[in-house]
Amino acid sequence: AVVPIVDVVEIEGGETATCTGCAVFKGDKMIGELDHHEVRGMLFVKDKVETGIFHVDVLGISASVEIKKSKTKVTPELKEDGSIVFHIKVEEMIGLGDQTGSVNLADPQNAPELMKAAKRETEQEILNAVNKSKELGADIFGFGESINRKYPKQWQQMEEIWDELYQDIQV
Repeated sequence: AVVPIVDVVEIEGGETATCTGCAVFKGDKMIGELDHHEVRGMLFVKDKVETGIFHVDVLGISASVEIKKSKTKVTPELKEDGSIVFHIKVEEMIGLGDQTGSVNLADPQNAPELMKAAKRETEQEILNAVNKSKELGADIFGFGESINRKYPKQWQQMEEIWDELYQDIQV
């Protein structure tokens, strides 16, 4: 389980609550935290990202990219060699927020580079979240449940040792 970590901060003379990450629980014990980038990586995998903004470097320029829409599909695969692979397909609709520098990233000729940068950032956030969850030994994505849905007979053999198997999954 994960729950938001909320801090109260002062803004313009008043106080407001802001989410700074998530606490990760295993059973009834908190075992670690995810930072806000790892949280978004987790949310991508769980198909819970609707909108957002991230920063990328593209063509030597710093730019903000706005996520306008996102859809994720996770497909588990049990390989013949015994390895477990999760295929994660993310489709995003993005837009250019702002940028620094003299190259116009809004120019259609630069769009492929902007999309590549957005893809790299999305992939990195997902991989960081997966690596952190492996470090913590917590399947925060429900990968085990997706194996159970697709491979119920194999899952019966895996369920008791899922914590060990989880360490070796590939994404």
